[in-house]
Amino acid sequence: MADLYQNLTIIAPELILALVAMSLLMVGSFFQKKSINIIITLSFLTLLILSINELAPSKIQSFAFNSFFIEDRLSSFAKFIIFLSSSLSIIMSSSWLRNYDKLAFEFPILILFSTLGMAFMVSANDLVSLYLAIELQSLPLYVLATFNRNDPFSSESGVKYFILGALSSGLLLYGSSLIYGFTGTIFLNEISQLTMSSNQLGITFGLAFLLAGIIFKISAVPFHMWAPDVYQGAATPVTSFFASVPKMAAMIVLIRILYVSFDNFVMSWAQIIIFVSLSSIILGSVVAIWQSNIKRLIAYSSIAHMGFATLALSTGNKNDIESILVYMIIYIVANIGFFSCLINIQSKTEKNINNISDLSGLSVNSPGLAISIALYMFSFAGIPPLAGFFAKYYIFMSLINEGLILLAIFALIASVIGAFYYIRFVKVMFFDEVADTKKIKFSRSLGLINSICFVFIFAFILVQSVTPLASIISDATQALN
Repeated sequence: MADLYQNLTIIAPELILALVAMSLLMVGSFFQKKSINIIITLSFLTLLILSINELAPSKIQSFAFNSFFIEDRLSSFAKFIIFLSSSLSIIMSSSWLRNYDKLAFEFPILILFSTLGMAFMVSANDLVSLYLAIELQSLPLYVLATFNRNDPFSSESGVKYFILGALSSGLLLYGSSLIYGFTGTIFLNEISQLTMSSNQLGITFGLAFLLAGIIFKISAVPFHMWAPDVYQGAATPVTSFFASVPKMAAMIVLIRILYVSFDNFVMSWAQIIIFVSLSSIILGSVVAIWQSNIKRLIAYSSIAHMGFATLALSTGNKNDIESILVYMIIYIVANIGFFSCLINIQSKTEKNINNISDLSGLSVNSPGLAISIALYMFSFAGIPPLAGFFAKYYIFMSLINEGLILLAIFALIASVIGAFYYIRFVKVMFFDEVADTKKIKFSRSLGLINSICFVFIFAFILVQSVTPLASIISDATQALN
């Protein structure tokens, strides 16, 4: 009984989230649209409280349910980012839902269940629970992708995402089976001890399939093909969610697998990571130049950014994980800030903003919105002194310190090329003719979200100096040692 109580205490955040999600599902089923406001409010408050809880003093490493579940500083840090980002996604979606008369109670509940899957992903300590957690995360996302069911693009994107997602799950499961077959264990912390005495070639094949399944989740090359179509077809709040939160969970899983389970196979997986990173950077930076649709451009931008983030993995040095975590935080904040602006424009004008040209002359009618979007675009491009510059700077320094000078130079050139399509936003908003004379103001909730993101991106050095962000990230990486 004592062991059961201890196990339940360790998984308390996930247990609370599951109970709240199921309770709200029952409330929504009985009261339908009448309950949408309370469902949105309780969903937001639950995720916000759980995120604050993860900021408690550094936790010691602990296991639950026969080591199937691990709780450490890395998983706590990841859950803080995941819970907080998901809570903001729910608030951002509420304005869109009301203005487009899509007040379906299922929307925030689907985000809760997907977030629950991500929480289990970052705490999974074996291949079976990892697979189940990924499926729990993915199934609500398939539904969210087709949420705007009146749009034929939405239905098409949902079907593509489902089919390709099933393929990635199959690859991950097959890779897990191979690893189990050659090592005799499914636990991540035990695989490393058994790999040296096992069939090296067989394990390498298993690792390749396992990585393929995870790389799909971060939409990196060559498993990126779903992202542009899904981002374009999905509703704007869904695209915002897709572009940020699930990538954080998948990146933590990737870090834990490579540096915990396969730290003896650095020479094998480093080659795969370098190929994935460089290919993602090239494709994302080049193809985005010809995109006129905002969401497709953000999709290719996301592919490039995941390439930059995974570059630091190729060093094989655990100390470089800090640069990856910093990069992901800055990327997520900039994404949330940008989409808060885009959703605000759509909510106030009551029309879809699909193409970059739809933002023509935005600086005349809404200078605050135009300046905010320009700031996020410059941050994506890595323009100093914004946060995006420091994100890429840390990645480049990780490569240089490990002697990978050519990779750093290549990434720098690609970053310069990528700046071109980000600057297009600035050109359209500040120098093109006004497309709409309607004045647009920030709504209260979206304005607050944008203000927080704006300050973080604009004054990253100040934020880093007055908050324990650096120490929290450092503590998180120590969990892998």
